[in-house]
Amino acid sequence: MAGTGAVAARVAGRVPTATSGGDGWLLGDDGGGFWIGRAAVRAALRAADGRGEPTALVLAVGRDLGLPEEVLPPEGYGVTGGYGVTGAAVWSAERRTAYRAGVLPAVMDRPPVRLADHAPVVVRTAEEKDAVAVRILQEAARHLAETVAALAPRPGEPLVATGGLLAPDGPLLSPLTERLAPLGLTVTPVADGSPGAVALARLAHGTGA
Repeated sequence: MAGTGAVAARVAGRVPTATSGGDGWLLGDDGGGFWIGRAAVRAALRAADGRGEPTALVLAVGRDLGLPEEVLPPEGYGVTGGYGVTGAAVWSAERRTAYRAGVLPAVMDRPPVRLADHAPVVVRTAEEKDAVAVRILQEAARHLAETVAALAPRPGEPLVATGGLLAPDGPLLSPLTERLAPLGLTVTPVADGSPGAVALARLAHGTGA
């Protein structure tokens, strides 16, 4: 399951017998929505101070946080073809400094888990072919694949995937499926756990599945 957090579990006899991940936003949940949103803000801050490459996430994150337009980079900053000196130079040092000064308190004044709010902009920016956003999602899929692999799955075992990132049409469903293909797993995405909960309740009361 991958939504705000991320966890994998092996289920036998309708009971979880082992888990991998699910350690919460502070210590784990690698590849989940919090991890992705934090990576987006980190990438934006690094682009602003010169440690990272220009990325359209700078503009997206700034608008997510409600920063004033006068501190944001111009439209088109960091888009495909906009990297390098030319793309970076149009965003002045003064505006970069003001951007960082706005991002930090905007993030710190909210509960940390709210960083997950920025995960959707990473998906949108990746769809627009922003290289930094694409790498973030690729890394997230890698983390999720490692979480599953830690349970030593056997070829042919079913894998039920759910959560905002892995439900049908979830942005990480396809890359995760590709990464798990060498393990011979069959991935079945579901929108949520409600049908399973109903089935378990029926079984518990002797009314069948």
